[in-house]
Amino acid sequence: MAGQLPERSAMMKSRTLSLISLMLSCLLFCLVTPSLSLSYVDATDYQGNGRIVFVSDRDGNDEIYSMEADGSVVQRLTSNNSRDLYPDWSPDGTQIAFTSERENHVANIFIMNADGLNQTNLSNNQNTNDFYPSWSPDGSKIAFSRFTVTGSSSIYIMNNDGS
Repeated sequence: MAGQLPERSAMMKSRTLSLISLMLSCLLFCLVTPSLSLSYVDATDYQGNGRIVFVSDRDGNDEIYSMEADGSVVQRLTSNNSRDLYPDWSPDGTQIAFTSERENHVANIFIMNADGLNQTNLSNNQNTNDFYPSWSPDGSKIAFSRFTVTGSSSIYIMNNDGS
């Protein structure tokens, strides 16, 4: 037993030094790559069509983009002066549910085709904020979080047509 204590101490010292080395490497990487944007990114991948949908503020505000899994063929899907957030692929990969604040700066749940066309407000609320849409496995429903002006929140479920 007594012989194990120095061995354990040496192992802990080695792990601590490895962790410090990793942290310094990350810091050095960030310092030498100033063009690297460390902004918020929300991305989901749909295996059926191989594309990733994500949020980027590369134009000055949060917009939704898609790209191939290898980073090629980047396509901007939304374009407005308000934030578009939390994209989620439909199970069949043909539509994307997302949150947008484009109507009176209130967050609502929208859907659009995978190519960005036919953007439709599903939740149409003016007094609450709706976030984090998530499709049901069969694609018939969308669950989301609703936040009220009083600060309460609940999870809601609606049909994929907003009803």
